[in-house]
Amino acid sequence: MRRKSDGSSAFCQLVLYAIEACSNLSEMYVAAGKNDYYAERIPLGFSAQRLE
Repeated sequence: MRRKSDGSSAFCQLVLYAIEACSNLSEMYVAAGKNDYYAERIPLGFSAQRLE
């Protein structure tokens, strides 16, 4: 069985963390864009009209 070298923890700290952070940020931008897109298309009183 092969043991992980010490370089793998450095890889996780320096490379993998940055990639995961950028991916998370990109997902938040997409969600914000979808939110703006749908907010323009739904009238403000939509939910109140629907409940009545």
